[in-house]
Amino acid sequence: MWIAIILLIIASLLAEISGSLGKYAVKHKLESIFSMAFLNMLWSLGIFSATVLLRPDAWRFSFDSLPTLLIRFVLECFQVYWSAKAVVTSTRGTFGLVRSLTIPLLVVVDVSLGYVLNGWELIGILVVFLTLVGLGMLGDLD
Repeated sequence: MWIAIILLIIASLLAEISGSLGKYAVKHKLESIFSMAFLNMLWSLGIFSATVLLRPDAWRFSFDSLPTLLIRFVLECFQVYWSAKAVVTSTRGTFGLVRSLTIPLLVVVDVSLGYVLNGWELIGILVVFLTLVGLGMLGDLD
């Protein structure tokens, strides 16, 4: 469990650093939003490829998944661009708030896919969500 928490902290730290560096580079005309999005996807692809190389048994590919994979590939390109544009144009607190407000949507999807949430997980989700909504209503976020 501690390894998962440490990995989440490292991933969040690297995501924040990446977003800040990308925002700085776009603001100072060192790169475009397109190159920022491409570099973001390139790092993701590199990490995924390293995982596949280190544990090839953990990766399985089925040709039956190609129709949905192709659709997801196209939608992912749009999503990466709009996420990069949101990072560049919004303030850090606003983008974090919008991402955090998607928690209830993710919970609905998880439950509909059969994931069972225990009471502590539901309490944690509610605390985070209600805190963000409360701060947003008070105007304390940006």
